[in-house]
Amino acid sequence: MQQDWVCLNGVVMPASEAVVSVFDAGFMQGIGFFTTLKALNGRALWLERHIDRLRRSIDTFGWPQPPDAERVARDVERLLAHAHLADARVRITITCGSLHTATEQAPSLTTLVTAQAGQHYPPELYARGSSVLVSAC
Repeated sequence: MQQDWVCLNGVVMPASEAVVSVFDAGFMQGIGFFTTLKALNGRALWLERHIDRLRRSIDTFGWPQPPDAERVARDVERLLAHAHLADARVRITITCGSLHTATEQAPSLTTLVTAQAGQHYPPELYARGSSVLVSAC
């Protein structure tokens, strides 16, 4: 069975060893942002655009510190290389960190990058397409 790997706060590790605080804002209150992208031939497609969009969203919500774009990009690249994934679905998740701090300092961001083998849809789906229903509340 293939080992799943993640990159949590800059450290590549087996997914089974990754630990996020139960007090993390993403876990406790759903406070966070994510983007999902495709990787082909070991390279994440439009990575810079995805990270820029994450940073703009975080800025819009007034978080005191945006994620370091270069570090997030390196995390994605390192994870893809370490997991030996040529074609993959990559998810970058960023939360504002633990809400349970012992100091007056703002919590540090939690950054999680996951990657799984890319999913290939049946060829007929590409040929005939699919219907989608879009709804706004």
